[in-house]
Amino acid sequence: MTENLYLAPSDGTFDVQRVRDWLDARPDAFELAENTYEIANSPTYADLQYADVIAGKTSSGTFVRIAPHEILVVNEGGTQSLRSAIDFLTWLASDYDLRVRTGWGGERDVTEELRVNGVASHYAERIRSTDLEWTRQLREVGFFSDLSYGHDTSVSLDQARRDRAAADEAAIVAYLGSGRLYRAGDTLATNMAGDVLGPADVLTDGLYLWPVQLAAQVRDHHVRLPRHFLRHARSNGFRVPSVDLAALPSSKNIPRLTADEIGWYTRPPEQSDSSSLRVAHGLATTRTLLRSGFADVVYRGFTRGGKAVLATLTMRHSDSYDELVERLRFDHPGIARLLHIGAADPESGQGFRDELVEVEPAGRSILDRAPLPEASAIRCGIEVAPILEAFHEVARPLHGLAPEVIYVDDDLRFTQLTPRSRQFVASVDLRSGGPTSYKLPYSGYEALVLGRGSDESGDVFALCASLFHAVTGKHPFGSQLPEIVQRIAAKQPLPYMGSAAFGAILASGLDADPNKRPTASELAAMLLKLS
Repeated sequence: MTENLYLAPSDGTFDVQRVRDWLDARPDAFELAENTYEIANSPTYADLQYADVIAGKTSSGTFVRIAPHEILVVNEGGTQSLRSAIDFLTWLASDYDLRVRTGWGGERDVTEELRVNGVASHYAERIRSTDLEWTRQLREVGFFSDLSYGHDTSVSLDQARRDRAAADEAAIVAYLGSGRLYRAGDTLATNMAGDVLGPADVLTDGLYLWPVQLAAQVRDHHVRLPRHFLRHARSNGFRVPSVDLAALPSSKNIPRLTADEIGWYTRPPEQSDSSSLRVAHGLATTRTLLRSGFADVVYRGFTRGGKAVLATLTMRHSDSYDELVERLRFDHPGIARLLHIGAADPESGQGFRDELVEVEPAGRSILDRAPLPEASAIRCGIEVAPILEAFHEVARPLHGLAPEVIYVDDDLRFTQLTPRSRQFVASVDLRSGGPTSYKLPYSGYEALVLGRGSDESGDVFALCASLFHAVTGKHPFGSQLPEIVQRIAAKQPLPYMGSAAFGAILASGLDADPNKRPTASELAAMLLKLS
């Protein structure tokens, strides 16, 4: 192991603030305690270890303890942190005539030896000869463990969220939002949907890179970002400088852009089709949505033109491709527009594990907004029921209603539906558990107990179940699939604790007997009387 170093100026004292300023400017260092700094293996690890310290955990690495008469360098870190310590010592020796002692207690004077051979000679050749890897890479900020393409060792968003905005939060959000479009890969980019959906959006300012949704996380949840990135952004006056994509270095997790990719990202906006998803990198996915329903997984993303979309990956279909497209078209102003659906299997003509992409409505789902005021849920039901009625008139049930597919704006007024993600798998036996991603079903008695698909009355059941959930924050038949199946079979929904009139309407729509449920038009009329 490398012995500790005790450094003192031959004359006078250290300028403690100047030493602190040097360490504060290093992205791989942070202040562990007053006038005690830790040098980590990289800026990313500095962020992680700093978060651990805030959480009350211990930390280990290369430490620098500063006092006016002596600086102690505790050489207990890894190769990269020790190599960074050499930079610190070299800078210190250039500013001060040092007296240096070593040994675990500083018992041996090595001043003359290090004056002749240099302070770096105290470290092994393997440490002296290595490069600081992070200085040759783009530095990552905001790659939290619970965001897409985050790292398992990253800080979680929950750890970084705060109750209040930072003083310069608005400037930080603007800086993040004006970064130069770069790219990274995630799940969608590594399967057969990749050539359609392209890689995830990552932005850069030429030195740091971050996921495109980070600005929203800072704005909505006051996420605190690494101090070294904030120092850098402030030094730029919170204005992202011009970035030459061809000159950017590669990083460990993000390889260098190809010539074709650089051409795509540098083309004038008017030459790119914001709605086309069949060009490389036409869609940038940003994070997995934990959504219940038939779909294996649903991603939120953006087209190159900035249009918000939902992308679904699913299992094999029994429908022919034409049947699948027709089943999911839903040309109606109350339903989100379908942008793209995966190609057919050339041999069978059936749809296969591929992708469905639809424009995401404005606002957020009532599942995200729950619990809603009862009046808002009633108003939402009044808007959605006529959409069901329009399709039921042509004998076409939606089969895909749930709270997460019903969107409302900031005033809790209905915008549109996105029922396709729940329709995209042709069939599933819910009684045997279904796909692992299936969480809270809303399709009703017929599917859960009888094992057959529901007709138009199933849509009414799903809408009433969704409105119940929107107001109470709970599924009307429980919180887990076994409980839900059991309660539906026993015809025992949870009690509705709101108004008796609205509760009675919901109960009628949740009746186990499909013939006793109101039609969509009858449901709309009943809700109108409460408005």
